[in-house]
Amino acid sequence: MSPPAEREHVLPTRLARRRLLAGRLVAGVLCSNLVLAGVGAWALSGPAAGLTRFRLGFAGWAGVLFGASLIVAVPVVGPIILKLLRPPLED
Repeated sequence: MSPPAEREHVLPTRLARRRLLAGRLVAGVLCSNLVLAGVGAWALSGPAAGLTRFRLGFAGWAGVLFGASLIVAVPVVGPIILKLLRPPLED
């Protein structure tokens, strides 16, 4: 008797779930960085402009803050993503 047809072609759902989770993590980090950079750019180009001597405008501050947040986020989120994307060892 042959094994059931369902067992012949097993989809890698564990890896797909891990990739989906990693993608959502990246999207969440990027969106939160974008929102916080926007809020910081608004503050530094408007109400809190006196805190700094640089006058970059909204787009300049948003670019600087978003770039800096990405530089900080990569070493924190990168290892988590690498751990998620490595397939688990099969026993």
